[in-house]
Amino acid sequence: MSRISRKQRYEQLVSRIRTMRLGIRKEVEAELAIETEKAKSEGKFLWENNWVTPEESRQIQRKLKIRDRIVFVELSILLLFMSFSSYALYFLMHRFLLPR
Repeated sequence: MSRISRKQRYEQLVSRIRTMRLGIRKEVEAELAIETEKAKSEGKFLWENNWVTPEESRQIQRKLKIRDRIVFVELSILLLFMSFSSYALYFLMHRFLLPR
């Protein structure tokens, strides 16, 4: 008998959790809808989980463009350094280690 009551209590708990989950989901949806309408009325749009204006978007894009260039230069320097290092090691091995 206690086993049946445990099962019933478990089902009641699960039922309450489901109803609470649905209620919270509806509340969050309503809040997000209000926030979205407010931001759109201010001329903002969602960009990478942030509400930004078109001017802020342009500034972010400029900064990212500069950062991309810096990464390109760093990779180019790394490639040149690795090429020079491998040539220097080849030269040293050829000059001092390999038989003539």
